[in-house]
Amino acid sequence: MASFSRARPGVRWVTSYSTSDSRPVRLAMIPHSSTPDRSSKPSAAAPKFHTATSTTAITNATFAYQFGQVNAQSITIASQNRFDVTPFTFRSGPMQGQFALVFTAQPADHEIFRFLDLPAEIRAMILEKLVVHGPEAKVILRLSNNRDCKFRSRTFEAASLSIMGVCKQIRQEALAMFLGGNTFRLGQTSTALHFLELYGDSTQYLRTIEIHNLLKTGTNQLMRALAKLPNLQTVRLNPWDLIKLKAERCRLYFTEQGLTRKAASPDAIRAALDRFLGLLGAMQPSGAWRGSCAFSCAYDDVNGLNAGDKSQCDACQMQCVCHAGMVTTYAELRRDLKDMLNIED
Repeated sequence: MASFSRARPGVRWVTSYSTSDSRPVRLAMIPHSSTPDRSSKPSAAAPKFHTATSTTAITNATFAYQFGQVNAQSITIASQNRFDVTPFTFRSGPMQGQFALVFTAQPADHEIFRFLDLPAEIRAMILEKLVVHGPEAKVILRLSNNRDCKFRSRTFEAASLSIMGVCKQIRQEALAMFLGGNTFRLGQTSTALHFLELYGDSTQYLRTIEIHNLLKTGTNQLMRALAKLPNLQTVRLNPWDLIKLKAERCRLYFTEQGLTRKAASPDAIRAALDRFLGLLGAMQPSGAWRGSCAFSCAYDDVNGLNAGDKSQCDACQMQCVCHAGMVTTYAELRRDLKDMLNIED
C-alpha cells in the first residue's frame, strides 16, 4: 500500500511503499519548483534535470527532466513481488485536487492458486458444477440468420462457458464435460448436422441428443455422423418420426463403420444393430422406457389409462394405444434392418 504526505518546501511528495512481506521502502523525494511562467523561458543556469538517491537498494534513482514548459518526472520502483500502480485524484478533503499514485502489492507467485495443479477428479467436479445443467435440463440449439449456433436455456440458468477461454487444456476438459453431461435438443436435421460439424472431433463426447424433426433431406449425412460418435447413448426422436423411420434410411449408419456382410462378421453386425436400436430406445420397450411416458396420446384408451383426447399418459406399462403402436413399429424396424444387413438371430 502506498501513502502520500506533504513534505518540506521544495519537495512535491514523500512516498512510502510496503511490500507484502511488510518491509517498508522509502522512495526518493523529488525536488519541486513552482509552475513556470508560460511567457518566460528557463534560465540558462537552470539544471537540465534533478536526481535524488534513496537510502535503500530497492530504489536508487529518480529523474526529473525539465524541457522548456514541460516538466516530466519518473519514479523507478523495484520490488521482489509484483504490484499494480493506480492513479488517484482526491475529490474532497484537505487534499482535494491533489494527485496520487497507489501501489497495490500482488501475492507472490507461490501464493497464486493454479487450477491445473488440482487432481483431474477434483477439476472434473468443479467443471461439472459450471457447465452441466442436470438431467432435467436441455441445451436448446437455434440457428440464427448468420448460421451461428446459439445456446438458450429454458427454466434453468445458462451454463457458464467462459471457463473455456482460459487455456487449451481447460477448454478441452470443460468441453468434454459440457457435451457429455448435457442433453442437446437440436431441432431439425439441418440444425443437428450444423451442430455436429461445428464441434468436429469434440462431438465424440456427446451422450444424449434430441432431434425434434427428422427430415428426409439430410438423413443420410446424419446417419454417417451418428456412426462416428462412440460415446453416444441416446438419440431421442419425435415418436411420429420413429414410426416413419425406414430401414433403408439407416443403411449408412452401418456402411460408414464398414459393417457389411462382406467386410464384417455377423456377430459384429448384430452387435452394431443392437446398439443402434438401443440408441433409439427400441431394444426392450417397457413401462420404464424413456422414464415416465412422454407421449401425448391422441386416443382414448379403452382401459381407462388416458383421461381423454391427447392426454398425457404416465407409466402406462406400454398398454396405451400410442405405446402399443411403438412396440409394433420397433419390431418391424428391427426385422427390416436384419433383412437389409442380411443377418439372422
